[in-house]
Amino acid sequence: MPETLPAAAPARGFSLSRRAVIVAAALLAFPLLSAVLAQTGSGDSPSRGPAVGGDAKQVELLVEYSDSVSKRWKQIPWTPGMTVKGVLDHAAGLSGPSRLAYEAKGTGERSLLTSIDGLANEGGGASSRNWLFKVAGKAGQASFAVSEVAAGDTIEWRFAPYGWAEPGKD
Repeated sequence: MPETLPAAAPARGFSLSRRAVIVAAALLAFPLLSAVLAQTGSGDSPSRGPAVGGDAKQVELLVEYSDSVSKRWKQIPWTPGMTVKGVLDHAAGLSGPSRLAYEAKGTGERSLLTSIDGLANEGGGASSRNWLFKVAGKAGQASFAVSEVAAGDTIEWRFAPYGWAEPGKD
């Protein structure tokens, strides 16, 4: 007759539920995944020339919400005639944490960007912050909807007072 083994004693001490393990893993992975998907970063200066990797058929988008919060898209496919609005449309068409949401009023040369990711322009006044853009380090001189970009350009949007876009300011 086979020998009967005693029943295992109940486990003592700490045990985790399956749900707790999944939540802990998600919390640990989220910051890394968000950084990779959103391609966040800072410190790169806008420049005209080949995009990352030497492929001149791309542009880069940088959105600066504050001095410490920004999102960067490094490899947006460029097409001839592409405008700053076209670059934003590409980022708005993405899914997940790398998606950008923006609102605008008007069309064509009368189009005005009013908010990005729910952060709205504050209006007039010396200290009021609004969404301003630069293309290849130069302040926009026309509506974002008609301002063309070249392959390799960096398009930078910053929520800042109007003086930010003047030459020599950053």
